[in-house]
Amino acid sequence: MIDFRYHLVSIIAIFLALAIGIVLGAGPLKEDIGTTLSSEVTKLRAEKADLNTQLSDAKSDQQAAMTYGAATLPLVVNGRLKGQTVALVAGPDSPTDLVDDVADAVVAAGGQVGPRVRLTKDMISTSGAQARSEQVASIAAAAKVTAGDAADLPAVLLARSVVSGGASAPVYDETFGPTVLPKLKSAGLLQYSEGAPGPATSSILVAGPVSSDSAEQTTAEQKSYLRIVGALDRVGRGAVAAAASTPAAATTDTGVAGGVIAAMRADGSTNAAVSTVDDLELPMGQAATIIALQQQLVGKVGRYGLTKDAQGPIPALTP
Repeated sequence: MIDFRYHLVSIIAIFLALAIGIVLGAGPLKEDIGTTLSSEVTKLRAEKADLNTQLSDAKSDQQAAMTYGAATLPLVVNGRLKGQTVALVAGPDSPTDLVDDVADAVVAAGGQVGPRVRLTKDMISTSGAQARSEQVASIAAAAKVTAGDAADLPAVLLARSVVSGGASAPVYDETFGPTVLPKLKSAGLLQYSEGAPGPATSSILVAGPVSSDSAEQTTAEQKSYLRIVGALDRVGRGAVAAAASTPAAATTDTGVAGGVIAAMRADGSTNAAVSTVDDLELPMGQAATIIALQQQLVGKVGRYGLTKDAQGPIPALTP
């Protein structure tokens, strides 16, 4: 049994240690500790100031690069889409100003903006899949359209409504788009610009971010994008899928825009047929999109942007 003397000795030892610490801190170690702490604080302040300067310089450099890119974009793309009509298909959450930038780039390249279509969440989501399948099947039957996989029908109907000219595509029926697009709109699958000229010769898909509560749902939405861009490419003379980059996506395996562009690059058949761009918010990315579409018209495919699975920031600038 531990007696009172043991507790007394323990308490005395604790107070003795405290007393020694106070004496040393106020005496011979006072100057060393104070000098060290002061030096560290000064060093941290200097590092903070240096980092703020670097951040300010980086922002200034980025703004200068954006200004330069915007100024040279018309010169870089000039004439590359002359005589071409381009359909623009936007994802549900694709920023409107980004789609407008792409439209401006098409015009700067000498092309004409054809049908402008915005997909709804119902077009790519698995929610309400049964009701959507029944509606799409009815529309397809009336239009005499078939597909090997019923899941491809929405993409095929959309593609045949806005593009034509593909080597293996059916002959374009000028009544098809004006008949089918309103039905797809009534079904809640898309919105489109009234009176948009058609058909387009090629297309640009501006993919939006994919966000859902489950990995299964995310994968399903990515596959919907793959079906759509694949149909656009086959029915028309080529397609480019582009999306804005995000800081989080640039450092993960999911790629950009919720994994849409990365999913396309990871899919063998899509990657072999469709060109992709992962930094569409930059003038450089918009230029890459136009040049990639020009290359699509002659059968060339590429991956461009800033992520690790891109071939490079921009296609070769040939005349």
